[in-house]
Amino acid sequence: MWEYEGPAADAGDEAARWFSDFLGLPGCRLCRHVDAAGPRPCEAEFAPGAVTAFSDGFPFLLANEASLDDLNARLAAGGDPPVTMERFRANVVVAPAGGAGAVAGAGYAEDGWARVVVGAGAEFELVKPCSRCTVPQVDPETGETGPQPSAALRQTRKGSQLPLGSGRRGWGNKLFFGWNCVTGDEGAVLAVGDPVRVVPRA
Repeated sequence: MWEYEGPAADAGDEAARWFSDFLGLPGCRLCRHVDAAGPRPCEAEFAPGAVTAFSDGFPFLLANEASLDDLNARLAAGGDPPVTMERFRANVVVAPAGGAGAVAGAGYAEDGWARVVVGAGAEFELVKPCSRCTVPQVDPETGETGPQPSAALRQTRKGSQLPLGSGRRGWGNKLFFGWNCVTGDEGAVLAVGDPVRVVPRA
């Protein structure tokens, strides 16, 4: 996984049967990262000292519902159906709300956030925008693949179009949606509906 190699622990036959039955693929096994194998480091340029396990490049991915609304408006303008947040596989999703300290309602406002504080104080640092592969083009309900939402993201979310990607080697034609995050608050519990406070970038 991203050039990392290490042992994994099998989660057992019960989990294997569940996934095999659900996916209709006999022989599936669920594995987890083994702590004794040592930490898998995140990209040091963006999160020095941070570690992850069998997630992608970082332990958390944050996305903003307002950004999805902006994307779906562009899809509608082109005659395409909307997409759901499931396409982007975020594990922290924030939504606009009113009131002091609430999450800003503008699409892609997260580009200007340094951190978000969720609930009673779980703090997430937004360290790197998430470049997208072709997986968001796959409908999670049907498995069908199409050109969207990548074609719509290409209108405004290419690295060359964003201040965060300006001049950065290799980012020019990549498409971005959501932000990779790290946190030092191990064991924090999040719940749907928790308030979110934004700390803007300096």
